[in-house]
Amino acid sequence: MAGISAVLEDVWAAANNPAGLAGYSHYSMATSAEQRFLMKELGYYAIAATIPAGKGSLGFFTMFSGYRSFIDQKLNLAYGRRFGDHVLTGISLVYVFQKAGDEATPLHQLCYELGTIINLSKKVKLAFASFNPFQLYYKSITYATLPSIFKLGLSVE
Repeated sequence: MAGISAVLEDVWAAANNPAGLAGYSHYSMATSAEQRFLMKELGYYAIAATIPAGKGSLGFFTMFSGYRSFIDQKLNLAYGRRFGDHVLTGISLVYVFQKAGDEATPLHQLCYELGTIINLSKKVKLAFASFNPFQLYYKSITYATLPSIFKLGLSVE
């Protein structure tokens, strides 16, 4: 989607851009399940939820992908808050668990995601989200790495 998911202000903002939670002021829950080519080994399952909290909103997101020989799990705890009429910001704590193969050592990683949405006008939004931008994270194995991922989105209604 070329970064456009960074602009969304809904329950899935906990997964895409935590700043999108700032404009979301009610309780909600969403689920997603997918099996590509009807193969459970290529399955992707996710749950997201939001809870209003003070001047912003808390978000929770978890996903599971894989099968017995390969496991990829992610857990996000996010908070988004509005600053004025035009700026939304958010931060997310991200836990990643991966295991490749029966004999492989499980990998645990803990990092963060930052996000901003700027309402340039009533119809135009500019969003930026960055996962692990400064390469500061905890990892359980010395040779493991997490990438830095940057998303830029522009929405015109």
